[in-house]
Amino acid sequence: MSLKRFFNLGKLPVEVRKAVIRYYLTKPFGKTSDPYLLTAKNLLKLTEHMPHLKIAAFSEKELLLTSSATQFYARPYPSSDILTLKEVWGQKEYEPCIELLSKLKIHNPLVVDIGSNVGYSILYFAKNLSGAKFIAVEPDPENFRQLKKNMQANNLNAVQLIQGAWYTKNCRLSISTDYRGGTNASYYVAEKEDGPIQGYTLPELLNGNTSGIDLLKIDIEGTESLLLEDENKARDILNTVRVVAVEIHDDKANRTQIMKNLRVLGFNYFDQGNTTFAYRGR
Repeated sequence: MSLKRFFNLGKLPVEVRKAVIRYYLTKPFGKTSDPYLLTAKNLLKLTEHMPHLKIAAFSEKELLLTSSATQFYARPYPSSDILTLKEVWGQKEYEPCIELLSKLKIHNPLVVDIGSNVGYSILYFAKNLSGAKFIAVEPDPENFRQLKKNMQANNLNAVQLIQGAWYTKNCRLSISTDYRGGTNASYYVAEKEDGPIQGYTLPELLNGNTSGIDLLKIDIEGTESLLLEDENKARDILNTVRVVAVEIHDDKANRTQIMKNLRVLGFNYFDQGNTTFAYRGR
């Protein structure tokens, strides 16, 4: 355990601290598969990136975390919620979106979050974008339940929640869990005639809103290949979008082709962390 991690240990609630100590005591013997102990260890790592984080509730079923007046409900290990929170809030994965919208002088933006997971990205944008309105899209029922819970806990009323998936057409879909270890942050959808998930085109998700999308965030575990690799489809989708944040999964999508399409459509772009950021304008 590093010195910084040891120092952070003293800041944790007693029950979490005890679980962390048990984890490190049993680790040399290879007995570290207990989800309760692994959750505590991951929380300790999270505090390194979010030093002001408070653990309001800790159990084998659910966690309640707070930071700067924002509340986060999270599921314990093997859920990937804690890892996602670390990426979005601790490592500020989407900070370039805030900077780009400010640079482009876009106020009261419409943010469309495709692949919202449990809502940590929405909470981050809401914290940093005054007057923003949101459309949040998430296909998985369990993730969607947590997404809804996180929105309600923070009294976010300017969010339209859609349980479904962005797709090339209106159709039924099913969720596949065989990608990247099957964590609930790596689910993707595939067509299935009697599938339980509804697939929507982007105009359907916008429900008649023709004013354009100020920020389109996409994290859909490879399905971006179906939507952005074809130049005509990409043109239809991105025609009224100002800023794009997309995670391109290279084992499923053709990054070179997507980059080419962004360039042809007049976007500047750059990579930071796992995300490609693209924008129109100076």
